Amino acid sequence: MNQTTKKQNIFVIICVAVLVLLFIVVSLLVYLFYRPDNPETPPSNTEPSIWAQTSIDLYNFEQEETLNGYKLTGLKEEAILPGEYVILPTTYNEQPVTSIGANAFSTLNAKGVVIPTSVKLVEQMAFAQNTTLEVVGIGMVPEGLDFVSAVADEIATIADVVLDGLSFAGCTSLKSIYGTDSVLEIGAGAFMECSSLQTVEGFNNVTELGISAFERCSSLQTVEGFDSLERLSDRAFYFCENLASCKMNNVEVIYPTTFDSAGVIIDNLQENLPSFKYVYFEDSGILDVSTFSNNTDATFGLLVANTVTNLTGGAFQDNTNITSIVFEENSQISTIEFSCFSGCTNLKEINLPATLTSFGTRVFANCPNVEVVNYDIVSLSQDENIFEGVGVGGNGFILNIGPSVQSIPAMLCSAGDLGTVEMMDYVSPNMIELRFSSDTICSSIGDYAFCGISSLEIINLPSTLTSIGSRAFNGCTNVKEINYDVPNLNSPNAIFRANGQGSEQGLVFNIGPNVQEIPDYLCASEVSVYSAPNIRQLNFAENSILTRIGNYAFRGIGRGMYGGDIIMETVVLPQTLIEIGESAFSTAGLTEIVLNENLTTIGAGAFWSCVGLIEITLPSTITSLGNNFLYGSSITKLTLTNGIESFDLGDIYACDNLEEIVIPASVTSITGSVTLPSLTTITLDPQNTTYTLVGNQLIENETSDVVLEIQS
Repeated sequence: MNQTTKKQNIFVIICVAVLVLLFIVVSLLVYLFYRPDNPETPPSNTEPSIWAQTSIDLYNFEQEETLNGYKLTGLKEEAILPGEYVILPTTYNEQPVTSIGANAFSTLNAKGVVIPTSVKLVEQMAFAQNTTLEVVGIGMVPEGLDFVSAVADEIATIADVVLDGLSFAGCTSLKSIYGTDSVLEIGAGAFMECSSLQTVEGFNNVTELGISAFERCSSLQTVEGFDSLERLSDRAFYFCENLASCKMNNVEVIYPTTFDSAGVIIDNLQENLPSFKYVYFEDSGILDVSTFSNNTDATFGLLVANTVTNLTGGAFQDNTNITSIVFEENSQISTIEFSCFSGCTNLKEINLPATLTSFGTRVFANCPNVEVVNYDIVSLSQDENIFEGVGVGGNGFILNIGPSVQSIPAMLCSAGDLGTVEMMDYVSPNMIELRFSSDTICSSIGDYAFCGISSLEIINLPSTLTSIGSRAFNGCTNVKEINYDVPNLNSPNAIFRANGQGSEQGLVFNIGPNVQEIPDYLCASEVSVYSAPNIRQLNFAENSILTRIGNYAFRGIGRGMYGGDIIMETVVLPQTLIEIGESAFSTAGLTEIVLNENLTTIGAGAFWSCVGLIEITLPSTITSLGNNFLYGSSITKLTLTNGIESFDLGDIYACDNLEEIVIPASVTSITGSVTLPSLTTITLDPQNTTYTLVGNQLIENETSDVVLEIQS
């Protein structure tokens, strides 16, 4: 080859290289200046995108005033799509496309569609029954199997898209849904019968899920996400028979049919839904629990919808899954019929709202594990014993009286008084404590309301009460503590009869700061001392305002299990007390009582036959001592405090153990007569000018009469 030929070849190579380089530059310039204006389709680093931005000329639009933009209503008749995977337009007439209309793309002949970020609402049946659609991107564009954000991240993550009811229902070829975190709400049946859908992920900003949202998605195997969702809708995954995993961390409430016929989810509810608490019930009929049958792990609370007015008899009978009963806020429930929850052996908590007015019989019978009953019923229409047998066999339950309760009806927890035919066959509830809410308005407790509950240990009675019916707590033999803070009670009748008599230790009776007067016959009847409560400690609040203890109020208290023992500890009366009524402590098991200054009146027989009372000091403020106020007591020393002016020896008649009596200077009148066989000491204040002690005799100076004599 000559030199000329070599130069020619080099020239040709250079020219070809220049032409190739020129072609590349021109191609790049064309791409940069003439590419489609599609901010939602970033370039692929691996392969050309299969997604095509479509022209607005292919679609029909309507003005959308509500969402301030345009609605896509479908393709024009003559429209030809540029490919099988399309990106819907973002704007029209320089305004955003904000919604996709009903039935807009049911016949769209495409395998994939991207809904732009401008869209806020996909209307009912927008894509329903579309049999070609396989992939849906919501504000996101697929690149192969991956998605690339269509817009800046801070915009793409905004959850403001609503998928209305049936929006993708019947899309039998749909396999994948992407960009799900842009969705705020999923309407009823939105993905119903999407039979090719295998996996659902994300939707972490969805706060509302419509009924039957994924019903009959027969190929669905895995669901994970929905982090903002607290309630799963009715039939949400109904008949998703291949569903094996449904991980939703914050869901608390499901419906009875949420997972009906949905694979093995029901067998592992707590594992799949770690926050699961309640099954939502919105029917008045009988609950079909077949979904939960033979599954000991699926325990739940029953959340009754606020639309339910009546619960049918036997509706939940023998259901071992229910652990609590809760009624939705603004409940309209008025009636719970017979045996509705009987046999619910795992039931632990019962909540009864203000709207209830009537109950059938044995509503909660044979529920041994009840721990708490929250009772907030304003007022029942008739006397009820609605808690028969509740808690029997378990550790007992606490009855909390709520802020709506105006009155507790007669025989709420009993069938009448002890010994009656009705009570013979009645199974008393295993109730251990009665509490009232701090904002209670309850003013009355009916007759026999808690009669015969031998398991009751603590009774709390608030200051709002004005009436407690006859023998309301009769026969509560194992009571350990009574907290009584009722200012003024109308005509009680032995309401604490026999309380604490089942225990040698007796009970503690605390008088609260609001009590102004302890009414007559509070703890005992006039008939029998053996039915009085077995009070070991009688305590008064430090800030007590008590002024009077009524007649027979504490007659016979503190006498042990059978009325023969003396068990009471020292009683210190409050400084505000002015009067002790007739027989107020007669036959009580007192051993020591500290009478306060300011006490002016002690009624007749106040300490009559207190055989355990050894010493008593009468305060100087006493102005009236009733007849026989110490008759038959076992005191060994009686001190009359300076200030007392008169004393009747008949008041200490039959005090055969009295050894010493102290008489102050203020006494000017001693009346009556008494023989005191154990008297050894008469102590007379030297300043007393009315009487003189001569040997073993107390002599009245003016008459020289022997008033009191020590027996030799």
